[in-house]
Amino acid sequence: MPKIIKFMFLGLFGGIALTISASAQIDGNNWSSQTVSYNVQWPYNVSESSRFSDSNGIYHCWVYSTDQPFEEGSTTLPRTEMRFNPDLTSGELQYQAMLMCPASDNSYCIMQDHTGDAQSPQYGPVAIMFIWQSKDGGSVWNGYTGQELAKNMGGVWFQLNVDHNLVTHTIKAWINSQLVVTEQDNGASDYYFKNGVYEQNISTPSSVMDTYVQNIQEWTSPGKQTSFLGTYELQVEASGLALNVAGGSMSNGGEVVQYPFGKGSSNAEWTMSETNNGYYQLVNGQSGLDVAVSGASTAREAKIVQWAFGSTGDDQWKPVENSDGSYSFYNLHSGLVLDDPGSSTSQGIQMDQYTFQGKTNQEWEVISQ
Repeated sequence: MPKIIKFMFLGLFGGIALTISASAQIDGNNWSSQTVSYNVQWPYNVSESSRFSDSNGIYHCWVYSTDQPFEEGSTTLPRTEMRFNPDLTSGELQYQAMLMCPASDNSYCIMQDHTGDAQSPQYGPVAIMFIWQSKDGGSVWNGYTGQELAKNMGGVWFQLNVDHNLVTHTIKAWINSQLVVTEQDNGASDYYFKNGVYEQNISTPSSVMDTYVQNIQEWTSPGKQTSFLGTYELQVEASGLALNVAGGSMSNGGEVVQYPFGKGSSNAEWTMSETNNGYYQLVNGQSGLDVAVSGASTAREAKIVQWAFGSTGDDQWKPVENSDGSYSFYNLHSGLVLDDPGSSTSQGIQMDQYTFQGKTNQEWEVISQ
């Protein structure tokens, strides 16, 4: 039977009292706290207690490089991991914990977002792995991209948040509340989280590998759009028409209008490229130019055109979610929103910017293509 964790925020490590403050989930909305349960996996030829312990709310996972795998006949490397239940099969799941690894330990996974067992042969076993290495004073790495995520972490408690959104198939991770990973998953529809120790041959493993974990928390949400990676149709609610470049223009100044969406029509498809602070370029799939305000105007009713990316901010937009799940796009330079003038339902009407009024001519459906 799975073991139920009772959270404790005060533990003892090395004789020093550790008060760990719980943080709220990062990013997203409509979160529900989950009771965390797990099964332990450890080398099959030894007892669980010889590789896993729970002392005053601190969970200690360790293996030796000479250990056997977690089940007889397996070809995997030694591991002692907490496998969390249930699997993620819809919506969004976020994991948070405080972790600590000795600086001298090397070459093992401390946390992984694993593909569901039945889907692993098709999609690959792991969506993302977080690897511990002894170099750079103890460091955390993205196991698949080889990116170093944090350094000088040896012997230091740090907070790891990992968020998997199945609506957008996006994985995001934070170390000490700093965003360090944003990437697409491997396309499966079933995943589970694990933390602990799982030896890797990225560099020479140390003879013993340890991970200490406490304050493990998980939350779920319906998984609304929280980041935008990929190509989208932008459909205004008032007319049901889509943002489009008139006549398929490839030139600066081409009018940005509304028009019926045609699947595969690249002049009606937009890539959202994040700049900073939640703002995005809206890049046309055909011309490669951005949605911009004509003349970088800050006036209401200024017309919307396409233009090469510049420095004034009139070609950067922040999507802000409305109560019905649609988005309004606020311009960085003017503070006004992308607007269907007069709530027109006519094809070919050029868009403008206007003060936000909470009406459907300023509310856009962001539809993945």
